[in-house]
Amino acid sequence: MKWAALYSQSGSEICNISEQIGRYPDLVISDNVLGLPRTDSRIGNSKKAIFGQYKTLTKSQKESYHDVLDDYDVITLHGWLNIVPKSVCSKYEIYNGHPGLITVYPELKGKDPQVRTWDNIATYMYVGSVIHRVVPEVDGGEIIESKRVLSTQCTSLDDTYSELRKTSLDSWLSFFKNKV
Repeated sequence: MKWAALYSQSGSEICNISEQIGRYPDLVISDNVLGLPRTDSRIGNSKKAIFGQYKTLTKSQKESYHDVLDDYDVITLHGWLNIVPKSVCSKYEIYNGHPGLITVYPELKGKDPQVRTWDNIATYMYVGSVIHRVVPEVDGGEIIESKRVLSTQCTSLDDTYSELRKTSLDSWLSFFKNKV
């Protein structure tokens, strides 16, 4: 299996998954060219890394940018803060990790579900994360994996982030064990 992973923030989730499954991605793509937040140094364990601007590219440049993915069997998104173009979604097998339990609470689709979860924590019995297939509709693809914990674990926004990082890691570990 040839694996490509994309991220916009630190890439630490990719590194944590990689250490647990015993391999790093064959390709890492990031648009965190300024190093804010700081890129996890373990990203260097990947076989190949591409860093470049993404948000300022034209639509055709964004689609050609993804042509580097042609040789990869599975593509995963880890905090990739960009919309994947429809033509790219349909061409590749792409999976996204989402830190919101959208299987139970569909209102957590979209940006910043961690904050929205904490802001309304009293209304949620559970918090959790999913892995879903990437389709043109944001967070609308088939759910492949889902992990949850009781929301009582979340006594602050920091706790909420921490619990969702754990459920995300558990979701990805199940994904790589069952799917890949």
